Formats: sequence, structure tokens, C-alpha cells
Amino acid sequence: MENQKPRGFEKIMEFILEQQAKFAVDIQQLREPQARLEAAQERLQASQERLEAAQERTEAMVRNLVDVCMSLANHAERLDQALSETADKLNGLIDVVDKLARRDGGE
Repeated sequence: MENQKPRGFEKIMEFILEQQAKFAVDIQQLREPQARLEAAQERLQASQERLEAAQERTEAMVRNLVDVCMSLANHAERLDQALSETADKLNGLIDVVDKLARRDGGE
């Protein structure tokens, strides 16, 4: 019976060693995808940072564009007012010249 115990112990040890070897292979197989996932995550994070920076630049450009549009609207309003005043003055001048022409032509 004493001979059976060492043989049983050897089988158990052999089983344990085989399991450890399988676990080592499994762990190695898991490390490779994990490394790829970590690299992909780093690339994704870098892309996200670039996207955030681009969004900030876009928002700044939109704010500038709104400011320019508001400024143009103000200038257009002043130009419209100046054109209206110029038209009024021109119409007044036309009336004066017309009256002078009639008066001089009537003599």
C-alpha cells in the first residue's frame, strides 16, 4: 500500500503541473489581447483629445463668426441709414436744380 501513495502523489503532482502549464498558456494568451486593447485605448484617448481640441477651436471660430456677422449687420444698418439720408439730400438738390432750371428757363 505504501507504493500506491507515492504513485497517487505523483499523479496528483503531474496533474497540478499540467494545470499550471495550461494556466500559464491561458494567461499568456490573455496578455496579448489585453496589450492590444491597451494600445487601442491609448489611441482612442489621443483621438478624443484631438477631437476636444478641434471642438474648442470650432467653438471659438463660431463665436468670432457671430461677432463678425453682428458687426456687419451694424455696418449694414448704418450704411442703409446713410444711403437713405443721401437719397433725401439728392432729392432735395434735384428739386432745387429743377426749380432753378424752370425759373431760368421761364425768363
